[in-house]
Amino acid sequence: MSLLEKTKQLWIENPKKLIVSSFWIICLLAGGLTMLSALFPSTPRLILSGEKQTVTKPIVVRFSLPPSRHNIRLAVDPNVPVSIGWSGGFFGHLSRTMIITPQTNWDIDKVYNLQFSNIVGVVGFGKKIESVKEVQTQKLPDIKLTSVSGVKDVSPEEPVTIELTQPPQNIADFFFELTPAADFSTEISNNTYTLTFTEPLEQGKKYTLTIWRQVLIYDVESDQVERRLKKQIIAKEVFTTRAPALVKSYSPQGSSVLPNQQNLTVLFSETMDRQSVIDRLTFSPKNIGRWSWTDSQTLNYIFSNDLAIDTKYVATIEQGARAVSGSFIDEKESLSFKTVGNLKVTSSSPYQYQTAVGLGDNIIIKFDQPVNKSQLLDNLTISPAIEFSTSWSGNSLVVNPNKSFDYSRSYTLGIIAGVKTIYGKPLANNYSLTFTTELKRVVLNIPIDYQDRALSCEAAALKMALNYRGINVSELDIMSVVGYDTTIKSGNTWGDPDVAFVGNIDGSQNSTGYGVHWGPIARAAKSWRNAKAFSGGSVSQLAGELESGNPVIIWGVLGNAYKDPWYTPAHRYIAAWKGEHARTVIGYIGSPSNPASFIINDPIVGRIVWSAATLKSNWSTFNNSGVVIY
Repeated sequence: MSLLEKTKQLWIENPKKLIVSSFWIICLLAGGLTMLSALFPSTPRLILSGEKQTVTKPIVVRFSLPPSRHNIRLAVDPNVPVSIGWSGGFFGHLSRTMIITPQTNWDIDKVYNLQFSNIVGVVGFGKKIESVKEVQTQKLPDIKLTSVSGVKDVSPEEPVTIELTQPPQNIADFFFELTPAADFSTEISNNTYTLTFTEPLEQGKKYTLTIWRQVLIYDVESDQVERRLKKQIIAKEVFTTRAPALVKSYSPQGSSVLPNQQNLTVLFSETMDRQSVIDRLTFSPKNIGRWSWTDSQTLNYIFSNDLAIDTKYVATIEQGARAVSGSFIDEKESLSFKTVGNLKVTSSSPYQYQTAVGLGDNIIIKFDQPVNKSQLLDNLTISPAIEFSTSWSGNSLVVNPNKSFDYSRSYTLGIIAGVKTIYGKPLANNYSLTFTTELKRVVLNIPIDYQDRALSCEAAALKMALNYRGINVSELDIMSVVGYDTTIKSGNTWGDPDVAFVGNIDGSQNSTGYGVHWGPIARAAKSWRNAKAFSGGSVSQLAGELESGNPVIIWGVLGNAYKDPWYTPAHRYIAAWKGEHARTVIGYIGSPSNPASFIINDPIVGRIVWSAATLKSNWSTFNNSGVVIY
């Protein structure tokens, strides 16, 4: 007896009982709907942090209640490639946190408008709404304070610190140069750089600290610096080191004095009592020259011969030397310098192990003294080998590659020990400088086009690829060629997606509808362009096709996917997945042989960026299968 017949019989036999039962059923349904509506209203609110957005971090959007994730659409203005993920929830469901990850850095100090549409509660009740949220990204790190700012007499022995407005990680590199030149090491801790000098700075000397900033473009998925923008000078700090008492300055100083230096010059801050000074003067090593006054404030020690190499020289003024005014030196002053020894490199550009070096950048190696240029070039190597020309700027060798470096490749410049100098000792040890060039970025100009139907991802992916080839077709046009397998799902038997689209294109996946595999899509594509279906592909092959300008449709899964195979009526096994999904790969970042990440147009999610590892994992669900559109 049917439910309708039972209801009629109950109405005839006991209408009161039927009315009471119906009342309670209606109450239960109403109560359930009320509870669901209370738990999951149809209009979740968006919540954004009010803080400035870090340019290398995802934007985190929280909803007041779980939204229907598959309905939401997001447009970012200005348009940038992003991938969308979700976190939290219950076994992958009921998530309230959307993660919007940029392909590379968000632009610095920029306002982005996040335009959400089709927002509705997870149970799908109510009207879909739209919302726009504004996100302000952080500014570039800048100079906040240096330890020499506004200081009259800087200690020649103390390190110089440069405090930034924020840590520079993955946003910018900072470079420093001191004029006159001085050797120093650079360390960074949080937002502070420290320059520690190999030898004390010259006393009583005016220095200029030049600070460069170089903006980094950071590939989020591959966790690498993709490329660097041109360096820019952002600050110049002029300071003077503290002079000895009554000694305003002296020269030469430092540890790279050439042996042909003719004299040591001491400049006093006042008119001196000459004899008082001479009586308290000594020079070590002894008897290599004589003292001579230029005037009552300028004293010279004139050397008789060339100085010895790799030797420290010290002029000492004992306590008690007086000025005409009556002031005097109350502590012994030692004025020292050192002649050049073994040839050494004082700086290089790029620096050791620098990444994302520009393809056309020169290599600059600065030495502490003049070198035998022809012998140096005979002992210079670059690996992998490239053709290059050289020039000199003072003691700096400039290596200019004759053609661009390769993308994403490590190069090592080497100088073999033994290179001679004009004055000092040869290079004692082999010198090596290793750096890596910027990542290659290939992106085909294919706009995102969302799928029109619930399960039409394959047609949408092909439509985007064909549009790139100048073929404007609709999903309906494509599906008329692909065709449908109308076999009704019955237990473990269903249609063949290797022949046509299985099920209802507006249905529920793996219930009333499924999709279609690469063979029929390639067949449909050939109605307009040449195409090739394949399986067992690799990420290097994928990058190679993109390198040649060919978009590729790949098959993978979406959401909480799982294996869900069946057999066709002809007993053919179908290795299907719940969550089957097709996407159009439009670009890659890295080297073609070893790509770091891929740029993808997903007809449901939008523009996304996956690391090579993420793509391989997802792609492997369908044996790395796809269609190349030529």
